[in-house]
Amino acid sequence: MKQNRRAAAAALALFLALSLLLSALFLLFEADHDCAGACCSVCSALALCRETLAGVALAATALLFPPAAALCARRALSAVRRTAPGASPVLRKVKLLN
Repeated sequence: MKQNRRAAAAALALFLALSLLLSALFLLFEADHDCAGACCSVCSALALCRETLAGVALAATALLFPPAAALCARRALSAVRRTAPGASPVLRKVKLLN
């Protein structure tokens, strides 16, 4: 069962990478085509490729934003803790041996 999921995940990742590559290549090679007018099939395919790439970029942004925001918040919090006035001996990790 676990290997079936791995195979499905690998196939899905391969399909996604292949679709991104082919969409980018299609946009590259057909950017200056001879347009046939309002019902141009190449223009509609170009729009579909642009939407595919934009959707993947949006998904990647949505996946990468929370970890990046957490990292920035953690760094800001540690900087505030280091420079906080009136730090206690506990925060400074000082032993009181008296």
